Amino acid sequence: MHKTNIAILIVVLVAAVLVTCIPLFVRVRVTVAPVDVPQTPLIDAIENHAPLTDLEDILRQHPEAICEREWRGDTPLHIAVGYQYTEAVKLLLQNGADVNAQGANVQGMEDYKGTRWTPLLIAVVLGYDDGAKLLLEAGADPTIRTKNGKTLTEVATYFKHPDLAKYLAEVAKQWAKDHSERSTIKGLE
Repeated sequence: MHKTNIAILIVVLVAAVLVTCIPLFVRVRVTVAPVDVPQTPLIDAIENHAPLTDLEDILRQHPEAICEREWRGDTPLHIAVGYQYTEAVKLLLQNGADVNAQGANVQGMEDYKGTRWTPLLIAVVLGYDDGAKLLLEAGADPTIRTKNGKTLTEVATYFKHPDLAKYLAEVAKQWAKDHSERSTIKGLE
């Protein structure tokens, strides 16, 4: 191959990689905790996927830890859902975690700018079906909307989770039948 052809091929390959990868980096920006901000022992254990017995010990010694928030404002339940740590999600729900707690205002996701995230919204974005079902069974509100008005079904569809979208549509329809007034969470309106 001629050197010019090789150079053109390299430019085309680099351009293809950039076109494919840059939108992913722009859409979701990972925020790292400042070094000098300590985490709570329960959240630290969940983030490190500690054995369930360790989580139980922490909750036994510090039952208030279920309500503590990490540096961005997320609860242990938000963190467990984010890590898709199903056993921790179950444990936290059994110990009274708030299924509709509002957490961090996620930065870098323009479609969700200003949305205060609930554990259920995190599960939907991740396509974490088991977590979403556990949260809904525990009383999470399936009718919440993002700041820009998207339903959870629309969010699941946007993130290409069709089975979860179908399930959420059915649950939201049943919820609407069972509740005379639309449930709202302050800040998600």
